[in-house]
Amino acid sequence: MANITRPQVFNAADQISKAGQAPTVANVRAQLGSGSYTTITAMLREWKAQATPAEEKTPDVPEEVTDALERAAEIVWKAATSHFQQETQAIRKAAESSASEQAHAMNDALAEVLRLETDLAQCTENAEKYRKALEDTISRAEEEKAILQREQAQNGILRASLNAAQARIEEQADLLRRLTPTKKKAEPKDQSPQTEPKQAKLTT
Repeated sequence: MANITRPQVFNAADQISKAGQAPTVANVRAQLGSGSYTTITAMLREWKAQATPAEEKTPDVPEEVTDALERAAEIVWKAATSHFQQETQAIRKAAESSASEQAHAMNDALAEVLRLETDLAQCTENAEKYRKALEDTISRAEEEKAILQREQAQNGILRASLNAAQARIEEQADLLRRLTPTKKKAEPKDQSPQTEPKQAKLTT
């Protein structure tokens, strides 16, 4: 806690008094922003002792009341300070816990990103392999298609040649049938019984 000087306390008391308020330990300390209650009390008593008569119109606060107020203010200050420290510690712990959780989450996220990048690289490599394999398959299929088309064309030519040869064979066979005479059927031989030869007459 920073040390305060008598002029500072007197100046603060003067400003409070000019504002129409009674200078007290609490509002003087609030005006200064720091200072010991005991020190401010002693200096404030000196200020009141040498205050002008116009200022003395304000009734002095009894010392017992001032002491009680100082003790109460000190108790309140200690309680507030303790509460503030506890709140600060709780906030610090919560922040540390949150930072730790965020760090773990970030590490998990980074690990997931690395895994996804590895999977993506593997998928890209597999896709490239599949693409090349598919291109090779398509190329072979096109070659086989061309071969089949050539074979079909050759088969068509052979089939046409075969049909033409068959037609020529049938024409030659028909011509041969027309040129070959038909044989008549043989008449059946006469199956009537032959007459027996006449016996020669015997001469006597």
